[in-house]
Amino acid sequence: MAQKEIKKDVSFERLNKFLRQNKKIDWQTINLVDKKVNDTLNWKGVEDSQEDVLKKVKGYQRMVRVLGEDNPKIIKALLKKNIHSAIQIAAMTQKHFINECSKIFKNDDEYIKEVHKKAVAIRSKLLVRYVEHTQNKEPHVQQVKTL
Repeated sequence: MAQKEIKKDVSFERLNKFLRQNKKIDWQTINLVDKKVNDTLNWKGVEDSQEDVLKKVKGYQRMVRVLGEDNPKIIKALLKKNIHSAIQIAAMTQKHFINECSKIFKNDDEYIKEVHKKAVAIRSKLLVRYVEHTQNKEPHVQQVKTL
């Protein structure tokens, strides 16, 4: 178990190093799916674990979209609890989220409720976009488009 904790700490050290080296990046808008964009980032010192760091950075980005860039300590604490998306937060009841994360948010229940509410809103938007995308692939929709 101690070996696993050490490994996790090392991966978060790499995440911290990567974030320090890329301070000027707007994590809310950068497209981390685009390999060309990723190649422009400063990977110095973490090249050997680029895949692992990228996975953590994507989680960091998702949490920035919920919490904003002014809360890196809270974001990293949530990532360490393996909470890395609005969908995960929204899947929890508000009460459960408060119970799980009140220490991370320094017992600021109002802020925790705000974060949960925003996560639910993000999940709702994603679901609507998913449904639209799925429905637009239906054969009858494709047929109408050709008319």
